[in-house]
Amino acid sequence: MTKTEGRKSNIELLRILTMLGVVILHYNNQDIGGGLTYVPQGSINEVIMYFLECLFIGAVNTFVLITGYFLAGKRKSGIFKPVCLLIQVMFFKIILYIVDLATGYQSFNVRDMVSSLLPRYWFFNVYIALFLIFPLINLLIDKLDSKGHKILLVLSFVLFSVQPVLADSLTESFGSIIEGMSFFGAGINDGYNIVQFILMFIIGVLIRKHEESLAKYSTTVFVLVFVLCCGINTLWSYFQETSLHYSNPLVVIGSASVFIAFSRLKIKSGKVINSLAKASFAVYLTNFYLFRYFNIAEVVKGNTGIYILHTIGVAVAVYLASWILYMVFDLISRPLFEVMKKKIRFWEYEI
Repeated sequence: MTKTEGRKSNIELLRILTMLGVVILHYNNQDIGGGLTYVPQGSINEVIMYFLECLFIGAVNTFVLITGYFLAGKRKSGIFKPVCLLIQVMFFKIILYIVDLATGYQSFNVRDMVSSLLPRYWFFNVYIALFLIFPLINLLIDKLDSKGHKILLVLSFVLFSVQPVLADSLTESFGSIIEGMSFFGAGINDGYNIVQFILMFIIGVLIRKHEESLAKYSTTVFVLVFVLCCGINTLWSYFQETSLHYSNPLVVIGSASVFIAFSRLKIKSGKVINSLAKASFAVYLTNFYLFRYFNIAEVVKGNTGIYILHTIGVAVAVYLASWILYMVFDLISRPLFEVMKKKIRFWEYEI
């Protein structure tokens, strides 16, 4: 979602795959696609669903890590990029609201119309906060030497991932007698917050800065680490919901491992891959609305083969539909953004 240098098709491919993973996670989500609500308990479909949950649960982490990787060392930020993203959010929300009206899914009222203009997406709002403060994070990292980088990484990982998730896991097991022991205080550290984004941003920057040191480890090692994290997490997911927190150390490590593995792929610059990857944020914006047009509730109860094909087919269909909408948006907005950039002074800072 951040364009700061020439696109690398290997990373763009990872961006596409992780967004397809987000769609699958939302397919399963009890409140969005409903898969986990309707799948029969104990069925092979449920086993596959939990495996897919653990396979893709690190998708958001990976997106933020990619941002950190490409913004490593950058010291300038401002509101032009957030404004462009906000315009994209409003465009898609209005279009989808009109589609709902046209298809009879909802009737017109002022409250819904106003809601259609508001950026009520947790990822968008937290990402904007990260984008505005990232130069300060980079300043800190740039001031540290290799030893300082290790201390920063270990402290951030322990304080923002290991300890809070351990506390949440113990609370889930033993109840309120130990609730509140997390360094985050009361509540659940599920990773849907700026702290998690800062952690993944730091990891992305440090991967970029220490690629030569990481080169001594083969790609196979990182693939195996990712597989091991997924395997352990799949087993854990049958006992605790904490396993599916974005802040789960296994999810964090798995996200970093799969990113490093993909960063080493040798892929020639591919126009199709790069074009599809540009629509990744659009996929996030639209997938919530598109699930209503697929019969998920009935499919997950039926034949396993059909369920698997349906899951893949829905993810691909949602991505392609979102890509088409994005191409329309890009065609309309590109001239507008060029004028905005030249004619309108947007606040920015550099340190």
